[in-house]
Amino acid sequence: MTRDFIHPADKEALKTLKDIPGLDLLIKKVLGLFSENQYRALCLATKVRLSPSQLPELYNKLPPICKRLGISVPEFYLEADVNPNASAFGDTNPIICVTSGLISSMTEEEIEYVIAHECGHIACHHMLYHTLSRILILCADSLDILGMAIKPLIWALLKWQRCSELSADRAAAFALRSVEWVVNTQIRLSGGPAVLTQHVNIDEFVKQADEFENYGSNILKSLLKNILALGETHPFAAVRVREILKWSHSWEYRKHIKNTEVIDCLTNQSICPCCGNEIEPEWAFCKKCGNKIR
Repeated sequence: MTRDFIHPADKEALKTLKDIPGLDLLIKKVLGLFSENQYRALCLATKVRLSPSQLPELYNKLPPICKRLGISVPEFYLEADVNPNASAFGDTNPIICVTSGLISSMTEEEIEYVIAHECGHIACHHMLYHTLSRILILCADSLDILGMAIKPLIWALLKWQRCSELSADRAAAFALRSVEWVVNTQIRLSGGPAVLTQHVNIDEFVKQADEFENYGSNILKSLLKNILALGETHPFAAVRVREILKWSHSWEYRKHIKNTEVIDCLTNQSICPCCGNEIEPEWAFCKKCGNKIR
């Protein structure tokens, strides 16, 4: 199922990345020096690990999304940072982290989209190269000449990472059954407070992406456009909105939604908001985790 979420640009950029000589050896060397256990230890020491008994109103958003995407529930952390941000780290046992700035500035729907987006990276098997990219970026500035030598590799990783964000947006839209939440969040991140962005004309915003894509009418302009994106980890918001709306009108998206609705109807089962396990309609408490349902 998850292979159907992969954006064509993601597939193409990943193929280019895998063709780089010696990349597999570099992955083994880098990930051998920086283990996931080290990052987890840092999270345990400096962040708040969320659970059914630790800020459950936030944690409970995670398991149903994981259930829908068919992935195991990763560890989930809250970090003190005024900047709105979220990230996933690790390939074997991924960890999702959200900042206090994101939680305090976003609506419930927008927070769910951000969580679903990070889960989308896990479902689409992005985490190995995402983790490699993050480590290399952190280390490059301290490696002097060697840091400069690996810059082309970092740029190649970042180009793929920007493309992979489009796949994660698709996975989030599927998990939440809502393209609207994806669109609204990207516009919020571009324009600020909801009191303003709720009135944004989405068609006009999408036109900005078209103008940007057509900006390279000559070699110099095209070069400048590519330089703008060179060090970015994410594609520009207008481009993301255009791409997810385009996918929402496709037969492929409608097929995903229809098939899932049929399965939900046939099983006639709901999902516990706490543990993500299936529950029967007549249950007052989840028999898996004991959470009160109604």
